[in-house]
Amino acid sequence: MINQLVNKASRMFRTAVSAKNMRNDYYFNRIYFKRIIQFFKLVNDARQNSFAKLTDTEISPLGLKFGCSIHDVKKEMGKAKYVYDNENSQNNLKVLFYRRTFTDISLLVQLQFLNNQLYFIGLDVIRRLINDGEKSEIINTVIQKYLNKPFMIGDAYPLIQDSNQNTIIINDDINFSICYLSGIVNGEKQKKVLKAMENVLQEKPDKGSLFYAF
Repeated sequence: MINQLVNKASRMFRTAVSAKNMRNDYYFNRIYFKRIIQFFKLVNDARQNSFAKLTDTEISPLGLKFGCSIHDVKKEMGKAKYVYDNENSQNNLKVLFYRRTFTDISLLVQLQFLNNQLYFIGLDVIRRLINDGEKSEIINTVIQKYLNKPFMIGDAYPLIQDSNQNTIIINDDINFSICYLSGIVNGEKQKKVLKAMENVLQEKPDKGSLFYAF
């Protein structure tokens, strides 16, 4: 009888650990590591060549302010579904994940912090593919909010910046997402972000996982 209980408990523990590991892998593999480097290059190019579309409206998705702390975000959004911490005291990188649904569209919200300051927000559409009409509705919501002009299917996605050089990037390479990058992340700040990501990028071998897609 005791052996049966021990075996049952052992099976339950293995199942729980396995489920937890799968959950952790799901979120970890969706952290923007390599892709955010591409965003830096895109934003730097926009600054040098002045091709960004300018908006008079302050960019603050979900009502959050760039530079705010993890405590401020948790006060606004509650407990995160998943937290990644590189546990580095000099260049501390933390990533918080939330799930939100707006007008029947489910979003995976990714918030990245460098030394407890919010510098990146990613809104990924999840759970199902969206058609061109739904995609156009999302893009139009963004463009009309910040640029006050309609978007037509076939138009190039604009890169949008406010007076603080906070940037909106509409991204449709692998999954559809709207990404927001703080204007304070330039020069030395970018180097610190890359330094904070350095060990993670080196530790993960290239095995075709989603990690490398993002």
